[in-house]
Amino acid sequence: MRQIVYDRLKEAARKKELVTYKELAAAAGLDWNKDYGQCRQIFPVLKDICTAEVREGRPMLGAVAVRQDTKMPGAGFFALARELGCYQSGTDHSFWLAEREAVIEGVR
Repeated sequence: MRQIVYDRLKEAARKKELVTYKELAAAAGLDWNKDYGQCRQIFPVLKDICTAEVREGRPMLGAVAVRQDTKMPGAGFFALARELGCYQSGTDHSFWLAEREAVIEGVR
């Protein structure tokens, strides 16, 4: 599942698009509408991917993954950013915009 989610995030970044958590779950073969509980498996995967990216000196790749309703990442993204020392000031929105742009600019 990790590689599928990672590849989908990279694809979205290359295309300068966002991908919803629901779309990530679907890419991993999970049905958001049938079993939301099982779909929540993508969140620890996103955390792992973001943590690995930051440890390698890159921005949080999960910045291109968003909630369908708000078109922004969920609270877990911002909590992890604080935990990793990436987000120390400003607003959630301004941090996210900067991180998202850094992901898009740095994607290979």
